[in-house]
Amino acid sequence: MISIKKYITVLVLSLFSLAAAATETINIVWGFSIASNQANTVRALIDELNQSQTRYKFMLVHKPGAGGSIAANYVAENPNNAVVSMSSSFIIRPYFEKTGTHDLNNYRPILVQGTGSPLVFVSGKYTNIKQMLDATSISIGVSGIGSISHLAANGLTDPRRQINVVNFKSMPDAATAAAGQHVDLAVGFFPDIQSLIDAKKLHVLGYTGPDNIIGYPNLRLDQHKFKNIKMLTANYAIFASKNMDPARLEELHNLLIRANNTILVRNSYARDHINTVNLNLTQSLEWYNTERVYWQQQVSQLKK
Repeated sequence: MISIKKYITVLVLSLFSLAAAATETINIVWGFSIASNQANTVRALIDELNQSQTRYKFMLVHKPGAGGSIAANYVAENPNNAVVSMSSSFIIRPYFEKTGTHDLNNYRPILVQGTGSPLVFVSGKYTNIKQMLDATSISIGVSGIGSISHLAANGLTDPRRQINVVNFKSMPDAATAAAGQHVDLAVGFFPDIQSLIDAKKLHVLGYTGPDNIIGYPNLRLDQHKFKNIKMLTANYAIFASKNMDPARLEELHNLLIRANNTILVRNSYARDHINTVNLNLTQSLEWYNTERVYWQQQVSQLKK
């Protein structure tokens, strides 16, 4: 006959086992460079989520390829247990490439993470923006045809200048090529290439966005006649399948928005010059629809 002590021990162990079994995994999928600051921000977000509750176990899953569409399509196939974190490229690519991409109608934002991250143009060949402006032919490394960096590169188009876009797997790869002068310029985000800038292997020629960045005065591209890409900045959101259970969508949104406002996560956004926002699900859907219109207009102006 089992003793009361042993019975209690077995009961406690059984309860722990049931609790562990009840923990459900939610994958947050990332489709670009896993070494980027943006990926580190997702890691910080996941750390905060896992510390704040025990019902779900959030995991970072890396599924690169097809300009983010592999990651997005994985979420569509796993509507209740996967979401995808991505920049504006999530919206841009399907308007640029009609086949082999994800259908924007199959998703809705579960969290708008932040907006306004500037894109920076760097070069190992040129040391200042005047040299770039004087060039009649420029090769520019981007992180995928149809990506936001491709749109930025296209913004340098001028009747007197030939632009040759060179495709790389990621922005850091393009920046490394520019540092080695394999391409004239590259488009990237500040934190991902800061080490190459600090080492003087890359020179900052200019950046998008309406705000001046400390340490890089008078380098906003709209101050150098490129007004058409002034507002071409990256916005970040986490997208869920439209088929996610509505109750779960609301629950995960509430968890995500709390984690998004923690100091650890906000500090990571600051390195990308991202402004965090706090939109509810209705406002997030309105933001998504507005973004779709804006980026479709931008892509329509892109010369392939």
